[in-house]
Amino acid sequence: MTGLTSTSLWSHDTASGGTAGGAEVVAFDEARQLVLVLGPDGVDALRMQDGSLAFSLPAAGAEPFGTGNSVAVHGDVVAVAYDGATPGSNGTVALYQLDAAGIGATLLRSVTVGAVPDMVTFTPDGSRLLVAIEGEPTDDYAADPAGGVAVIDVAAGTSTFVDFGGFDTAALRAAGVRITGPAGTLAATDLEPEYIALSADGRTAYVTLQENNAVAVLDLDGMAFTAVHALGTKDHSVAGQGLDPSDRDGGPAIVTAPVSGLYMPDGLATFTRDGKTYLVTANEGDAREWGDYADTDRLKNVTLDADSFGGAAAVAELQSDARLGRIDVLTTEGDTDGDGDIDVITTLGGRSFSIWEVADSGLTQTFDSGDMMERVLIEQFPELFDDGRSDNKGPEPESVTLAELDGVLHAFVALERTDSVMAFRIDSPTDVTYAGLIPTSDAPEVIQVVDTAGGPVLIAPGEGDGQVQASRLEVEGDGTYTLQILHASDFEAGLAAVDRASRFAAIVDRLEDSVANSITLSSGDNFLPGPFIAAGTDSGVSGALRQLYATLLGVPVEQLSGLAANPAAADIAIMNALGIQASVFGNHEWDLGSNALASAIDFAKGSGSTAAAVSSIGALFPYLSANLDFSADPAMRALFTAALRDAASYATTAAELGDAAALTAEAADAQVAPWTTLEENGETIGVLGVTTQLLQSISSPPARW
Repeated sequence: MTGLTSTSLWSHDTASGGTAGGAEVVAFDEARQLVLVLGPDGVDALRMQDGSLAFSLPAAGAEPFGTGNSVAVHGDVVAVAYDGATPGSNGTVALYQLDAAGIGATLLRSVTVGAVPDMVTFTPDGSRLLVAIEGEPTDDYAADPAGGVAVIDVAAGTSTFVDFGGFDTAALRAAGVRITGPAGTLAATDLEPEYIALSADGRTAYVTLQENNAVAVLDLDGMAFTAVHALGTKDHSVAGQGLDPSDRDGGPAIVTAPVSGLYMPDGLATFTRDGKTYLVTANEGDAREWGDYADTDRLKNVTLDADSFGGAAAVAELQSDARLGRIDVLTTEGDTDGDGDIDVITTLGGRSFSIWEVADSGLTQTFDSGDMMERVLIEQFPELFDDGRSDNKGPEPESVTLAELDGVLHAFVALERTDSVMAFRIDSPTDVTYAGLIPTSDAPEVIQVVDTAGGPVLIAPGEGDGQVQASRLEVEGDGTYTLQILHASDFEAGLAAVDRASRFAAIVDRLEDSVANSITLSSGDNFLPGPFIAAGTDSGVSGALRQLYATLLGVPVEQLSGLAANPAAADIAIMNALGIQASVFGNHEWDLGSNALASAIDFAKGSGSTAAAVSSIGALFPYLSANLDFSADPAMRALFTAALRDAASYATTAAELGDAAALTAEAADAQVAPWTTLEENGETIGVLGVTTQLLQSISSPPARW
């Protein structure tokens, strides 16, 4: 198991300058190394290096803008979404052109969109901008604008609104989609897009409908919503899915309770694994409070069905402040028999994050963090746990972003009420572990993890205090080191190796890339007498050897004009190309005698002082044997060293080919040892070689025991 540690790089107070007036959403311009911070009054552009202000984009333009809601950047274009000037009025998306130096931007155009443009994101190619149009009602539902997604052609500045008019309200309700509001409310106005994430190919958008406890699927080719998937409920009576339901129970405490939670996700992200798309949701929850209309109340104020909860005495105990009486519940849910009382207690949000597999038939939950967030906070960070929010939505997972650290996918979830970001390692859609917590400023909202020259950095805006914080992230192990050892033997080649060697190399490459730590060894018998080894003496092979070693060593092929063919030269060249890091002796290496063996594995040169004098590169790895005595063998004893050396020191390098003294030293260097070491991601691996005790009876070694 690995964890994350963080180091604060800088913090910026939006009140100290600029025009943003706060910090709710951040976007990152990699080309100019700018952090774009959205507040209610505009956007401040900060330099990634130190958080200093580069320039500002105030909420001003051709039309009166309301509150800023979202910012995104792609290439040279910045998009900023603003509410309309009055509640219920159409909002605006302002498009800006960044200058090359990163010191300013020019307003290109303003595009009118629907009411409450809550989030903006570009398609991967930057050609289109998607805008989540929440269409929130005005007080008392005097007006309830339609929700949907505005799709803006960035080059033309035209906007197409995709709505939910084609969906049947009753059918959605029957499928579990939450549609509430005054009598007669329709899906077209009640469905409220909150956040958008795109598929890897940019052809499908997934849209959270937070208050509706659902996710919509938007086909960007057909420009239509194709599905609205209900997310169902979370059973807080099950162990591992508990919650802290009260701020009057003597302190933080996770309990199981007869409560169902609607996930109601806000933020959303996507990833692909084995050809399947998965959604990652931050299950915050949200109430509807518009003037005198409200869909929540404390549990102690609602009427519970006594039969459903064990009788009047049990209901009274449940509704006490120390149990569940203080928790906010949805008054629109849970009356399963229509008699006016509550049969199922339903709360807002899952106090978790979830992973969902996307299929044509709907979404299947593959993972939910259960009560892990609250439990980790209580046990490890009690100073951050806000027990005053236990009766509301707990830590409130607000947004989620994904990033690969050391080749492993991680989810970062902003916890609005605990001033922190919690990180999780995703080894598979079903295998997720807690990885660490990064403290932030007050009430983090839409966060990002970005790659920089110094490593990954978390950028977290604080809505509560207007602070933006940048933190360097590092993966920290727990002392466990896992090593993959790829090993093979009997490489001795037949004619089929002409075709098979490249395929074997591809397999080795794939296996090496599949894990973080891997070494590749040979158990010997790398060549034996036969047609293939004999072909190594053909002069026509020399050109291929020169080309191969020019590629492996990174030198011009002309520099290797002296390379000559010899028995086993092709076999050893294949071993070098495969990336063998060390080999032991098999019996067949000795079949042609020690002179042929030494000639095959040793670096050799003639009398010249340039690389053109090199006649054999030999093995780029050491041969190992701790139980053979080479002292009586004239051909092999000069190649032996008892020293413990790194395996890489046995390989010929381009630098050595370019230096006369280094060439001479390389020609005199050893190629055989009892042992060697390999460096793999900061760890030193020891390798000891031994040779079969039957060697003398099955081959022709001149060595003595």
